[in-house]
Amino acid sequence: LKAKRLLFSCDGGPTRALIFARSTGRVYFTRGTEGNLFRYDPEKGGAPERLDAKLGLRAATHETPSGAVYTVSQEGEATLWRFDTKSEKAESLASAVIGSQTYVAALDADPTGRFLYYVPGADSGSARDGAPVVQFDVQEKRFKVIAFLYPFFREKVGYIPVGTFSLAVAPTGDKLYVTWNGSFGAMRG
Repeated sequence: LKAKRLLFSCDGGPTRALIFARSTGRVYFTRGTEGNLFRYDPEKGGAPERLDAKLGLRAATHETPSGAVYTVSQEGEATLWRFDTKSEKAESLASAVIGSQTYVAALDADPTGRFLYYVPGADSGSARDGAPVVQFDVQEKRFKVIAFLYPFFREKVGYIPVGTFSLAVAPTGDKLYVTWNGSFGAMRG
């Protein structure tokens, strides 16, 4: 960006999300939302290299202190994945589905990298399961719903949270920010 020049362009690039390894400057992507990872290394330049690692990549976290990036797949049942930026190996962790909703479009990790946060039902279905905000402990591989926001917000202020495509954990780890899609009125979707 500093030089304001294009480094590389090709067909079949990233579809929905990228993995950025801050430690190396490398960028990883899948063609589509699931499959083999491709690595672009700005130090080497040239075409992206296909890796043996496979994972689902609808959304990704930042690189954690341990060098892991966590992702969630979009195809079929949403699955949580761990990608190690040092070894470039991917590991399936668990299904992200906790109710009827299988679409997760946003995922973030706390500053320690131990806890992941997400909201199932990104595309207007979250309220069907109570608009849950989910925490996943990557060490224990255990889920915890930390809040059900429906029907609470409907009863308090008349708002129905139906999903999100964006959420972020504060750098201090003490807050979770969610940009909700929703409505004041009847539940849609």
